[in-house]
Amino acid sequence: MVLVHGLGQDHRAWGTLQRELARGFRTYAYDLRGHGGTPVGEASGTLAQLGSDLVVFLDWLGARPRALVGYSLGGTVVLWVAARRPDLVSKVVAIATSSVVGERAVAGYQREIEILTGRDREAIREMISEHIAMTAHKPVSGLQEVVNYELECIGDGEGFRNAATAMIRLRQEPLTPELGRIQVPVLLIGGAHDRFCPPKAQHIMLEALPNGRYVELADAGHRVLEEAGGAVLAAVRSFLEESSG
Repeated sequence: MVLVHGLGQDHRAWGTLQRELARGFRTYAYDLRGHGGTPVGEASGTLAQLGSDLVVFLDWLGARPRALVGYSLGGTVVLWVAARRPDLVSKVVAIATSSVVGERAVAGYQREIEILTGRDREAIREMISEHIAMTAHKPVSGLQEVVNYELECIGDGEGFRNAATAMIRLRQEPLTPELGRIQVPVLLIGGAHDRFCPPKAQHIMLEALPNGRYVELADAGHRVLEEAGGAVLAAVRSFLEESSG
């Protein structure tokens, strides 16, 4: 399976899940364009570009169906690929994901883009701290370590701005109409207290998916991988181990 991280992260976000899934699965996690160790290149600010990057990676691995697992932005990316390249996808897990964004989310992304454009390191650090506080349902253990990690992942900010611009586009060009093209099984996982990709967003996708199901985690917000990692692991493992036949 291939795992795709969220905005402002890199492949290390999947470390715990990868270690647990190593018993039974071969997993790959890469850095999105402009995140971690991947350069931004000629950024277009589109979901199509981020999805096409994943297609290139899947082709490099060997073009055959694989399970795709994505968190937040990464979930949107894997859903795009499943809709456009069904030959490369066997199953999809989209965690804390949305197929359309609202006006408040757009305003939030635009503010973050402005802060990153200013290149004030302390302002960026404060932005990350605020974002973590807003996305967490529970107190974040080792907050400064998490902030430092995300600062490292963001780097010069170009990849973050590129991906945030792609998400802003979902306001006028939602992915929702594309979901009806996805015939493979899709598992949606969301936190009951997620204010960024709330249960309403999960149900919008669920209604559009021909073969979808939804698992809601009662005691988690948007940072569901940290707040309910065991439940996420159990849901993902159970789903991937099911026979597709």
